[in-house]
Amino acid sequence: MWRTEQISISATPVLLISITPNVKEGILKNTGSNTVYIREKNVDVTTECFSILAGEALDFLYLSGDVYGACAAGNTSTISLVLVEVG
Repeated sequence: MWRTEQISISATPVLLISITPNVKEGILKNTGSNTVYIREKNVDVTTECFSILAGEALDFLYLSGDVYGACAAGNTSTISLVLVEVG
């Protein structure tokens, strides 16, 4: 089963993906105009993270923890999320 969402991103970390045994793979696409920084902890997500530039996408398989995203201070963006869930 596919699940899709549009998530608004600001400088405050927001939960993008809550890992469950049913989440197998997915895509995060930055459809906004600023870089989104992601990592598996709800802390300063702009350090020790992956960057998704405006217009870029990140495919993933079998994440080991929840995924959070944020923009640099003063910026906003939007993430389009597509998850494949089984069960």
